[in-house]
Amino acid sequence: MSEEDVPDREAEFEELVHRHRDRMIRTVWRVLRDADLAEEALQDALGTLWRKLDTLRAHPNPEAFVLRVCLDAAYDRLRERVRARRRDAPEDEAAPGPGGSGDRVEVREVLEAIRRLDRRQATAILLHAVQGEPYRAVAEALGCGEATARVHVQRAREKLRRAFGRSVARPGKETEP
Repeated sequence: MSEEDVPDREAEFEELVHRHRDRMIRTVWRVLRDADLAEEALQDALGTLWRKLDTLRAHPNPEAFVLRVCLDAAYDRLRERVRARRRDAPEDEAAPGPGGSGDRVEVREVLEAIRRLDRRQATAILLHAVQGEPYRAVAEALGCGEATARVHVQRAREKLRRAFGRSVARPGKETEP
């Protein structure tokens, strides 16, 4: 790559980031719910996107590619946080169970349950149930057909339902008691 190509590449990257910035931020935030971790994940995603700019350029759906990179970075940070908590927690400390105190425990439980899902199912349920994306957008992000995306969402719901012993909300609907 010549010297004169670098400013073009930088301008192209800045345009890409500007175009998708809000969606990138919402994506990592919804997975992590922590400002510091979300910032770190976003920086990781930006580094990956910079390195893969040529791949992104040729991708049939650049927005889906950007979302996938952001989700991967967020999942990586989530896994690191879980490993750090396990490493730093005293062995005799009891983990709060379902129905523990407050919303923070419930969110933590949900994140842990989603983390245990197959990566495609976790992505599908986060995009559809948490972000309210239509199945078409889920399919694009996963690189599969819409019917397959529906199957991933349904299987994720079933696993979460079994994990919590209750229904998992659909976008715009309340959770059953």
